[in-house]
Amino acid sequence: MLALVQVYNNESLRPLGAYDHQQQLDFSSSFIFQYCFTRMRSMWVFCLLLISLMGANGLDSFPKRFVAAKKKNTFTLPCGVTSKEDATWTFNDENVVQKAGSNLVIDGVGMPSVGNYTCSNGVESVSTYLLLQDEDERDFDSFLTCRAKSYNCTISCEWKDPKYKLVRLGLGHHCLEGNKSCSWEMGDGRLHFELTHKVSPFSEERDMLELTAQAITNYTLLKKTKRFYLRDIIQPDHPQIVKCQKKNGKVNLIIDPPCTWSAPGSFFPLEHEVKYKRTSGGQEMNVPPCSSPCPLNLPTRISKWNLKVRSRDLLVKSNWGKWTDWKIVTCS
Repeated sequence: MLALVQVYNNESLRPLGAYDHQQQLDFSSSFIFQYCFTRMRSMWVFCLLLISLMGANGLDSFPKRFVAAKKKNTFTLPCGVTSKEDATWTFNDENVVQKAGSNLVIDGVGMPSVGNYTCSNGVESVSTYLLLQDEDERDFDSFLTCRAKSYNCTISCEWKDPKYKLVRLGLGHHCLEGNKSCSWEMGDGRLHFELTHKVSPFSEERDMLELTAQAITNYTLLKKTKRFYLRDIIQPDHPQIVKCQKKNGKVNLIIDPPCTWSAPGSFFPLEHEVKYKRTSGGQEMNVPPCSSPCPLNLPTRISKWNLKVRSRDLLVKSNWGKWTDWKIVTCS
């Protein structure tokens, strides 16, 4: 496909049309660029480039260094090398744009602008991959759900939008700013993430966590950030039904916390919600939230009941955790 590129006094690169910078044709488009710059440096130049359409699968990893620009805007790429006087710009390692010591200005950013730009002075070089900004305005929770099973050091997150195959998460302000010190988590094939935080479980939580998500699809970059307290995403795993006791004409259910819950239990108390029904079926009944041992308003003449339980943090009233499966329990 033909693409038209406009250059003015070596100060701006303006691709018009659409082309594929991932696959190159047999003849050298760099020759065309050099010819245009050599013959017509001080005037508007129109050059024809033959470049194939973009690869359907896009990027398979995050570029080492990248920026994102809004469509149709003018965007300036900094050169980045120490001495810019003899700097030369290359586009996707082939199309040459020579410039005399200044940054590269890209007019009318669009899909043809996307690719790897390298500024080199012969001694050092800096490469930057230009992406388009994703304009999806949905909120953070539309893309990602996170929970913490306890107050220990791990947060689990699941990416929900299947359109994005390339996703990474980072905790901390340095990730929000895109600093090199950010430790990004890439997740597994199901886009499940395990993040490590430094919130002490034994002190009052004063500072909010900052979670940044970056996702790439079709050469567009989506960036979302959310601030929250760890206590806001606490959701315990299901607890363990230990036994059902009959004592002094009353029925009590002894429940242990999940094995993943924080210890000691006296510092991290849980409350439980119990559902019960007859083993033969019938209507489900609820027991008001209680601490173990939970009093059950059950007739003592019936020994076996179908029970299930879930838990939450008693002090901060966290999200309710997962229910256990229905379990036939003998009360004795």
